[in-house]
Amino acid sequence: MASAFTEQEKAAIRLALKEAARQCAATIGMRKTTVDQLAESAGISKGAFYKFYETKEHLFFEILEDWHTEIYDAAWKMWESCPELSPPVRAAETILEACRVIEQNSMMDFFENELSYLLRKIPEEDLNRHYHSDDVHIRELVRRMGVSLKQPAEIVSATVRGLMLILYHHKQIGESYHQVLKLLIVGACEQLVN
Repeated sequence: MASAFTEQEKAAIRLALKEAARQCAATIGMRKTTVDQLAESAGISKGAFYKFYETKEHLFFEILEDWHTEIYDAAWKMWESCPELSPPVRAAETILEACRVIEQNSMMDFFENELSYLLRKIPEEDLNRHYHSDDVHIRELVRRMGVSLKQPAEIVSATVRGLMLILYHHKQIGESYHQVLKLLIVGACEQLVN
């Protein structure tokens, strides 16, 4: 009979499974990823995988939550790092940092092509307990920033979400994409933040 994993082994396996899922999300996508592939990448059996996650979708859901945390933590760090800037410029730099993190993590295809599928596969009680939409994250970030807004919070949140959707169209925008993104974000922040 196989011995149980130590706490250290469990932490290492969880980390390996998350890394494998991130890699698969960026390359072949969640739907084409198998539990066998994930387990093999972590050096465990398929049966052992289910000691860590109920389904592969639960693993991808956890990395989705990790990505949200990374994005909004990076945005908050940017906000804290530049107190000398005016609030609109500081807010623009904060949103630009969130965009950089999204681009660097190769999450674009996952968000665009698989997010709605993933959210349908997760039981409602798990979603209610763990998942926070971008709207919730954006409103919390704005609250933490303590800025005076020119528009209602729902307009601010919708505008930020709209600006982030531009990330999906970088190919259509072309070589000027980063300049266009910055111009739109700076302009929006001037209209949103006092």
